[in-house]
Amino acid sequence: MATQQILLGLGTVDRFITASGGTVTTDGDWKVHTFVDPGNFSVSQLGSGTPTAPNSVYYLVIGGGGGGGSHVGGGGGGGGVVSNHPDYGPRQSPVPSGGLPAATNYPITIGAGGGGNNTHGQSPPQTGSKGGTTSLDGLSGGDIDAYGGGGGGSGFSQGAGGPATGSGGGAGHANNGSNPGSPSTPVSPGTQGYAGGDSYNPHQRGGGGGGAGAVGSVGGPGGPGDGGAGIQINMTGNDWYWAGGGGGGKYTGSSLPAGDGGIGGGGGGSSQSGSAGGSGGGSAKNSGSSGSQGSGAAGANGGANTGGGGGGAAHPYPGPGGSGGEGIVVIRYKYQ
Repeated sequence: MATQQILLGLGTVDRFITASGGTVTTDGDWKVHTFVDPGNFSVSQLGSGTPTAPNSVYYLVIGGGGGGGSHVGGGGGGGGVVSNHPDYGPRQSPVPSGGLPAATNYPITIGAGGGGNNTHGQSPPQTGSKGGTTSLDGLSGGDIDAYGGGGGGSGFSQGAGGPATGSGGGAGHANNGSNPGSPSTPVSPGTQGYAGGDSYNPHQRGGGGGGAGAVGSVGGPGGPGDGGAGIQINMTGNDWYWAGGGGGGKYTGSSLPAGDGGIGGGGGGSSQSGSAGGSGGGSAKNSGSSGSQGSGAAGANGGANTGGGGGGAAHPYPGPGGSGGEGIVVIRYKYQ
């Protein structure tokens, strides 16, 4: 785009982007728009396109986290993450540049968190619901879609995953080493997330949901699976993590707690007896809730607007898995 400058006497002054929409804050010379509800990023003035006043934005788009499974369920997968921020760097390329082709409205949709499951069984496999897709449309280079995380498997079920999802959900207990949820279709050289953890019979411990930064851990002899870590991207002036996986649920027996939610808003798994629920994943815009202890204790919810996965529930059903955290869009640009 041609350079736009305002002439003032003998010099020139760069023109900065002017925009509205969402909750607006500042971080030094940067303006930050945070969207937790659907809306428009409304641009009324383009930037000059110079190094000091670029006509482009950094963006962070996160899908809704997957819901946790029931009956010693697996944790839900963290929502998919797409960003052109340098912190995201080599994880995914190419991505839309963030250039603004026109002074207009750029529509935003926020993906809902997936609901937790309160049944179990193999035929058909019972899982928490997948999270919803979050989108930012119209930037130079194309529309941006961050897919929802896969649901955690309930007892005797593998986690949900496959194409068009973020991180995969963890497997429910007694899954006998079947595949847990896989992440989304790869975008070279990375993906929008990681796979969920497996679960091995007879240990009766759910696998952790995958996170945006790491796989979920296995539910096995060492305890229920912890949710995979989210990814750290500083868009707001805070070193927050995003889209951690939910922790796996636990039956009874060992003194080990249920699975912890992954750093970045993952919800903790819950335990029937003998130990505490897993801790919620912190270092996030909103921490995931911690799991609880008791017969049929529900899994904990992922952190609101972090894309964190929900935690797996304790034995027996119909205690539900935790709900995944909603998605979010954050846009950042120089304004002075």
